[in-house]
Amino acid sequence: MTMSRMTKVLISLAACLVLFSVAAIVGYRFLTRTIQTRVLAALGPEAVMDGVEVGPRTVTIKNLRIKGKGKGGHDLLTVERIVVTPSLRSLPTGQIRLSRVEFERPTIAITLQPGGKMDLPQLPGPATAGEDHTGSGP
Repeated sequence: MTMSRMTKVLISLAACLVLFSVAAIVGYRFLTRTIQTRVLAALGPEAVMDGVEVGPRTVTIKNLRIKGKGKGGHDLLTVERIVVTPSLRSLPTGQIRLSRVEFERPTIAITLQPGGKMDLPQLPGPATAGEDHTGSGP
């Protein structure tokens, strides 16, 4: 039995659709892992997050925590969700610019010193050899 031309075209289209779907899933996972790795590298070794979701127009970071080294062991910073919207106009330039960043339930640990002075936490920056991180963070 020989296959008709239409059957061959349909089988070819189905195979292309399956290959495209597999490539899209692999690409999505790679993109998600890359974003999570870069965010953790930018925030330093004390940062922990539960996950990253990449949507059609946004990137969502879930449960970001920067662990503290103080006496109480409290986290310096916790944010339940961060939703980042990149500017679509910046994509052709090769640079990523953000048009919007939303924080849901951010919490910053502040210590009160004797005399009422507030001690704001110094958030760690990226770990780079030979640099002083007393300036501005990422």
